Amino acid sequence: MYNSLNEKELKVKVEDLIRQFKSSLGVNLCDEIVHLKHIYSVVFESKIEVGPLKLLNLICEKNLEPVFMIVCIALRLFCTLPLTTWQRASMSQQCLNSLSLLAIEHIVASTLDFRDVIDEFANKNARKI
Repeated sequence: MYNSLNEKELKVKVEDLIRQFKSSLGVNLCDEIVHLKHIYSVVFESKIEVGPLKLLNLICEKNLEPVFMIVCIALRLFCTLPLTTWQRASMSQQCLNSLSLLAIEHIVASTLDFRDVIDEFANKNARKI
């Protein structure tokens, strides 16, 4: 959808988004999105606009995360919002915050050995029983 907007419309929508998520998104988001709009068809070799998850994956595949750092954070937030609203009834706020942090810090998370995490989780649950 952002490709079909002119720069003025795009900036207005991004500024609204920044106001709603000012603690997570910086003011440079607008510049990053405008830059992404200009290079999209050349870098991703397509004029077809893709959904947020596909766009996030394309940015990661091309190793452009350092260039579009705030865009990646915004896309991760967008991709997890439906989950968080659905899960809110059965999941604590602490767990949701942890999942959001894990999504944002995915580079650090990708270096973790999940076997240790799973073992620790299993041991804690085994003690509860």
